[in-house]
Amino acid sequence: ALETVLKQTYRNLEIFITDNSHNDKTEKMMERYINNYENIIYEHHDGFEAIDNWSRARSYNNPLAEYVNWLMDDDLFLPDKISKMVNYYLMYPDVSLVTSSRHLIDASGNRLPINAMNKPISDVTVKYDGISAGRAMFTSLNNFIGEPTTALIKKKILKNNDLGWTGKEGRYIISDFSTWMNALAQGNMIYIAEPLSCFRQHDGQDQK
Repeated sequence: ALETVLKQTYRNLEIFITDNSHNDKTEKMMERYINNYENIIYEHHDGFEAIDNWSRARSYNNPLAEYVNWLMDDDLFLPDKISKMVNYYLMYPDVSLVTSSRHLIDASGNRLPINAMNKPISDVTVKYDGISAGRAMFTSLNNFIGEPTTALIKKKILKNNDLGWTGKEGRYIISDFSTWMNALAQGNMIYIAEPLSCFRQHDGQDQK
């Protein structure tokens, strides 16, 4: 995952990593990256459980950053992902969410067949009205925008830099779905037909 961020053609990136492993294996692996890349910020919280680590990842906020993209440790970016998405934001000020189609891969990185989860909604890149896109996602109950790895978000539309609704709606579980709905209520969406990330499916993930 980290290597695919370091290979991004868009270079103005800050990379924040929070690690909740209960040993120092990841910390030792990270030493060479920290020594060679000034834009990496790494924290090791060996007392954190998964929920604490995810909360820390969401709470981190560089006040100078205009966009945020969460990357799960088992997913991948394709090299032009951030560059292409930022360019659409620069072209269209009314856009609050830029996403793309994505590949599904297995535990070994092999491409999985397209299914209902990642079937492209268009064969070409399209700008959608935010309200219409949100209505389509809500009524179909199909998260065609993707997982947190998939979309680049304009940070100012988030609530306190975090995923989710406004905080007044009560309990809900799927934070990416509600984040996309919140974004689409505030602006329009670019859907890039070209796959720009890979979502890994394996038996060890929470979805299973």
